[in-house]
Amino acid sequence: MDERERREHDFVVAKMLAKAPKNSKELFKEAYAHDKKHEYDEAIADYTLVLEITHDEKTKRLLAKCYCKRGDNFLWDGKYYLALGDYQNASSLRPNSNKYKNCINKVKKCIEDGV
Repeated sequence: MDERERREHDFVVAKMLAKAPKNSKELFKEAYAHDKKHEYDEAIADYTLVLEITHDEKTKRLLAKCYCKRGDNFLWDGKYYLALGDYQNASSLRPNSNKYKNCINKVKKCIEDGV
């Protein structure tokens, strides 16, 4: 783990500890607010926290949205393979959704084009 990865990990852990009492939907809203402000690291940290604390089978839709939104942030930050993994996770949770399949195709095109 390099220095930047360690800082990102520490940032995520600190956010998790600070927000642990909140529920998944509240955290998703906070992550989405960071999204709108193009605060990628904060959004990724919040989406990661939602994914960590959400384990209910009834929340597949929320998990899929969270993977997709975190994937968007990875994509915007140029982390194409992380974005691809998140889009694939979203698609596996909601296999009948074309939205996630389109996201997978979009990031694969970015990878192929070397964007």
